Amino acid sequence: MILLLLACRDPAFDPVRDALSAYDRGRTALDAGQIDAAAEAFAEARTHDPSSPLLMLWEGRALAARGDLPAAEARATEAISREPRYGLAWYQRAAWRARMGQLDAAASDLTAAYQLEAVSPLQAAADRDFSPHLGKPEFAGILPDSALLLDGRGPEGSVFVGSEVELVLSVAAAPPLAFGLRREGTDPACLRLDRVVEERQAAPQAVVSVLHLRSRATAACSGAIGPFRADASTPVVATNVSDAMPLRVEAPASFQGGSTSVFPDSIPVPSTLADADGAWATGRVGEWVYAIGRADQLPTVDGASPELGLELREESTTRAAGGAWRREGRAVIKVDSRDFVVD
Repeated sequence: MILLLLACRDPAFDPVRDALSAYDRGRTALDAGQIDAAAEAFAEARTHDPSSPLLMLWEGRALAARGDLPAAEARATEAISREPRYGLAWYQRAAWRARMGQLDAAASDLTAAYQLEAVSPLQAAADRDFSPHLGKPEFAGILPDSALLLDGRGPEGSVFVGSEVELVLSVAAAPPLAFGLRREGTDPACLRLDRVVEERQAAPQAVVSVLHLRSRATAACSGAIGPFRADASTPVVATNVSDAMPLRVEAPASFQGGSTSVFPDSIPVPSTLADADGAWATGRVGEWVYAIGRADQLPTVDGASPELGLELREESTTRAAGGAWRREGRAVIKVDSRDFVVD
């Protein structure tokens, strides 16, 4: 702002004022699609400030829009020679070289642009100049295979009937890439989806969405969940597919969902719970995890006994879980010294 004020008052700043005026006309013309007028305005701006890397690059952009890619590349090279740490000039030259089929040179320039933090790999992958070259050997280790990154994580090992199952799906894309996510394959019949939680994390060079799909295992089964597919159509077409996540739901050998077995008398149930009028609760006493309710007043959902959902974990891993309330309104899972069993 101070320079602009001085340029208005001091004739010595006339070149700066004229360069700024021509630059503004060039930007306006380029935005309006008036390519020839833009190129002429940027060339005029350079006559007033011939050492400016910024004006060199903008003239190159106008020349590229006119279809003169060799001349545009020359302007970017001139800007890099003037300011070697001008990351956008490295990136722009990489894009123009990619358009001309000079893929090795483009990959080298793109690496330099990354090092100068001018752009991220995801942003480059979402650029129309680079998206046709994803997966080509010249860009191996430089460009991702897709402008979308998709990762899925399911339960590790087996889970037991009655336990919660969480799937975590992470999708990363460079703005302004808009994407959708859908499941492919069939739904596992042994899971009931209860809740979906999305966490969105925005950054200057990427947007990351993390989906938590929380289900409950309702029956024993073995199979897979997914795969899941992420798709984008604007500004470029992009796709990524996650691997299917293996799923194995087991019922413990002594699982007795709906059993009429009585509540063992040996369990030291706190009297405040055992005598509670019409109340039910779960908790743990010593080696027992228990659920207690009055025989004539079971906790119900629409008149039916709900799943019990008692669960034992070791180091955050589910080892056993109950399946349904006993007729008497009581159920337990006992921790044996060597394994978990359901009584």
